[in-house]
Amino acid sequence: MTPEPSPEWGPADSWQARRDDWSAEEMRALLAEYGRNPATLEVAPLPGGWENLNLLVHLDPPGGERLVLRRYDVTEPAEVPWELELLRFLTEKRFPTAALIPQTDGGLATSLGGRPAALFAFVPGKHPQWDSPTAGEQAGEVVALLHEVTAGLSLPYPRTRLDNRKRLARFQAWLAERGLSPEEHALAELAERVQEYTATFEARLAPRARALPYGVVHHDAHGNNLLVDERGDLVALLDFDDAHETYLLADLAVLIDVWGTDFADSARSRSGRSRTPNGSCCRTSRPSTTWRTRPLTSAGGSSGGAPLTRRWLIAAPTPVSWSAPPTQTGGSASASRSSGALGAAVADKPTGPARMPPS
Repeated sequence: MTPEPSPEWGPADSWQARRDDWSAEEMRALLAEYGRNPATLEVAPLPGGWENLNLLVHLDPPGGERLVLRRYDVTEPAEVPWELELLRFLTEKRFPTAALIPQTDGGLATSLGGRPAALFAFVPGKHPQWDSPTAGEQAGEVVALLHEVTAGLSLPYPRTRLDNRKRLARFQAWLAERGLSPEEHALAELAERVQEYTATFEARLAPRARALPYGVVHHDAHGNNLLVDERGDLVALLDFDDAHETYLLADLAVLIDVWGTDFADSARSRSGRSRTPNGSCCRTSRPSTTWRTRPLTSAGGSSGGAPLTRRWLIAAPTPVSWSAPPTQTGGSASASRSSGALGAAVADKPTGPARMPPS
């Protein structure tokens, strides 16, 4: 089954990446880099996706291999290697996500239309409903597993993306180099507000910074980035486009925003509708005036699972560096995954305790 986007996101053509700037000839040349030369090829854009082009690639249908090509239309090319090395790491750990497929020479990135791209195994499934009683728990569980599996991991590539502190620092550095002209009143006001916000935030963070675990966050675990099977078991966490390294609490904030707030019309939307906290990370399918709440849990869900924050109460850091494995030749990096308990989906034990933020 092909994942369908939630209708609650509104008209797709108002925010999706362009879908028609590629050709079958380009796709055949690209697939040859992965040792795949099908006699028959079907390629079609996958529905959904805010910013990036995602193509469903079917080799020798109807019974042949199905893959997904993802083109990075927004991420800076220099930052794509960070994400791909993370996905290589997760694939080797058999984390529940779409397995990253290497090229025949072991490379991870290709190019489509002048932008970086990567090839993934297709994962059958469907997106859960936003008001599913269990979807919020599944999101919390798989994010906690991500933190556990990547604990201590450090990737030797730049990554800014949605790390807002780094983005503000870049803005301040750019402005310091560029300078301000006397008539740029709005820009001067923005710079003043950024400086004030940064100083206030850093002052509040400083007494607690060394105690807060730091590592890889997904930062986007909403319903359209989860896949479940016919039984409702989670099979994949998708879309690491917003992933970066920061305080792990950032993922908790996203989970609360996505699964623990009530929208005025009880529907998620990108239009910025008003919402209020409801004190949990999972809602039942009832009218917004009678929401019941469940505590967000980690492994085990609501039946005996420990609070998600248990994953973050780790004392000492053990830094672990990740280096690319030796060059691989041929084959697919498709990993086997369990559709049941997420804890069983990881091949090895977690890397190590969460690391503390850099000084």
